Amino acid sequence: MALALWVRCLPRGATPTATGFETFFPACKVIFGSGAVGRAGTEAAALGAHRVLFVCTSSLATTPKATSVRTSLGDRLVVQITDVRPHVPSDLVEASVHVAEAQGVDLVVAGGGGSAIGLGKAIGYRTGIPQIAVPTTYAGSEMTQVLGITDAARREKRTVSHPSIMPRVVLYDPEVTVGLPPVATASTGINALAHAVEAVYSPTAAPFVGPVALEAVAAIGLALPRCVRDGGDLDARTDMLRAAFLAGLALAHAGMGVHHGLCHALGGKFGVPHGLANAIVLPHAMRYNADVVGPELARVAAALGAVSAPDAVSDLIGSLGLPQRLREVGLGEDDLAVVAQDAMGSSAVAGNPKAIRSPDQLLEILHSAW
Repeated sequence: MALALWVRCLPRGATPTATGFETFFPACKVIFGSGAVGRAGTEAAALGAHRVLFVCTSSLATTPKATSVRTSLGDRLVVQITDVRPHVPSDLVEASVHVAEAQGVDLVVAGGGGSAIGLGKAIGYRTGIPQIAVPTTYAGSEMTQVLGITDAARREKRTVSHPSIMPRVVLYDPEVTVGLPPVATASTGINALAHAVEAVYSPTAAPFVGPVALEAVAAIGLALPRCVRDGGDLDARTDMLRAAFLAGLALAHAGMGVHHGLCHALGGKFGVPHGLANAIVLPHAMRYNADVVGPELARVAAALGAVSAPDAVSDLIGSLGLPQRLREVGLGEDDLAVVAQDAMGSSAVAGNPKAIRSPDQLLEILHSAW
């Protein structure tokens, strides 16, 4: 399945109804369905790989899911990295690249959530070798050519975008998401929702993005609460994973906005888990943008069967038991200015549909979320 993964619309500052756009189609194969995780070895062979590095979290490494990947890879698997940390710290990237080069690795297989897949993308980008992604959450990193790395010393998270960052193969297996804990299910599910929402009102979205993103919004609104209530509901897990794929695909053809810019700053500066940052910031970012993307938010509301999109998203997040205030994840009011100043350097903030020219505008969002 070939996917469009890079979009540049003209000119900067265009409205969401702009007709000029530029789209790039690198090759990416997506395999979706129960049992897909067992295809890792076949797909590695198709890529001509002989020496594979497997990246996964330490908690995942001992599970049947990881065992299935290792068994499928067989003798091709030469090294495994389980030191996976949130926000992909730069020192971990350097150490992992050293391991890959020392072992003569020619393929990275990354299994897990956004942190594991992000590390796999970083290794692939730095070494020039291809990647296979096996997502076990709804974070959606596997469907974008964007890589976020945190400078550990400076506590700054910055992103880079390049077609080579995109995995060559993505294996979506709903069975591997069964049993994902409720908080991880809810927070990464809201991350997927944030992808879809920002894609809907992105001023740089390709023409087909809206319907894809809105389908994701509607599916998440129905499936995510079911997944949280019953982690073993395979039908709900399947619907939710498909929605996460659609949301990631939509964002890959659009541009991130102030929501993601603030979430990256919260993660880089204060270590706030990305999914929780999404849950806290998203409704406030939507309200901030509402006066310039009213028609787009009306479509989001309709997809959720609601009158107000920000209110519906806030109600959904509350029903999932996620934190809804920055103070709940340890931020003091004085910390908000630090986040705002850092986020001003974000390309996502620069691409927001409502122009942001000063940290005071970001503080408006942050104070409402605090």
